[in-house]
Amino acid sequence: MDILKFKTKEPLSDADIVEGITSKMWVERYRDAGEFRIIAPVDSGVREQLTVGSFISHINSTDLMIVENHEISSTSGESPDVIITGRGFETLLENRIVGSNKTIPTLGPFNDFYCPSSQPWSAAIQVMRDLVLLNTKGGGLLDTTNEFRYVYPTWIGTPAGDVGDIWVKAGKNAYQAIMELLLIADTGIKAIRPGPWSTINYGTTTDINLVVHQGIDRSDTITFSWDAGEVLSADYLWTNKAQKTAAYIRGKWCDAWVVLSGTSDRFDRRIMFIDGTDFDNNWNTAPTTTEQTTIRTQMSQYALNTLRAQKFLTLVKADISQTGTAFKYRTDYDLGDIVTVNGEYGSGEMRVTEYIEYEDETGANGYPTVSVLT
Repeated sequence: MDILKFKTKEPLSDADIVEGITSKMWVERYRDAGEFRIIAPVDSGVREQLTVGSFISHINSTDLMIVENHEISSTSGESPDVIITGRGFETLLENRIVGSNKTIPTLGPFNDFYCPSSQPWSAAIQVMRDLVLLNTKGGGLLDTTNEFRYVYPTWIGTPAGDVGDIWVKAGKNAYQAIMELLLIADTGIKAIRPGPWSTINYGTTTDINLVVHQGIDRSDTITFSWDAGEVLSADYLWTNKAQKTAAYIRGKWCDAWVVLSGTSDRFDRRIMFIDGTDFDNNWNTAPTTTEQTTIRTQMSQYALNTLRAQKFLTLVKADISQTGTAFKYRTDYDLGDIVTVNGEYGSGEMRVTEYIEYEDETGANGYPTVSVLT
């Protein structure tokens, strides 16, 4: 697992292999941000090479990550190590907000994001394209110092999902907004570094691709079994405790009530309360009837999306052995793919949501985690 450090960022240029590392952990995730942890002696030169803000990957991975932290704990008489950590490239979106970013830094309109008749995953891409990023394929920021160059939001396949009007409040953290939309659609995101694979699926060899995806259904061809020793550990849960069938959302001036289609009434109705103050908190006086209708429509759609994001859980999570199975990560399956898991107390189709690799003086190893479909 050789760590690569890119020489420049705009665009990413050739990369150097980082020498002197004694311990490495690299974690790729389906939707949540991946992360890494690198340990090296302080005098190894690794800290000077992997400066905060550096873009890195490793030779077997297409994922791109950012160095965020250097930590040193010094003890008298001992030679200290530096611990270098960071997360996936997509977390840079934490540094942008939803709204009229095309007008910043002027004092022009600052508007909610609205994407009519859209699926949540598609709306997430539009947030990235229209409100956050700028390159030759979209954008239009007034101040070009706000832009991320050579970044291309795109998608693979056509993820399924309910269609509806999507609103995101102005001023919301862009990364948070995107993650909420992808959760509703059970869709993942990954930052793909330039490389020969880029021309096949992702556009050009100069772009960093922010790819929204939902994996490939391999459940008919890839099965991991507890009885065969392929499942290292598993968590099971049978509950409807958190399963809600209706929602009441209330803001400062307006409220709305929605019921999930196809659910039962009376004893089986479970009501969720949602704080909706984000939708009307900026009003100092009661909105007009027309304005209230618009706000209630926004609230209803948000509440409905929140209800749709729930799932009944059985076999929740399992760690899969990479040494006890013939199926190999990045060769036979990848993040987001759906596989079959036959557990000790339950079986079903599950999604590959995480892969952890680690390497130190004792050797290298890695294993995937699969989770219930949401």
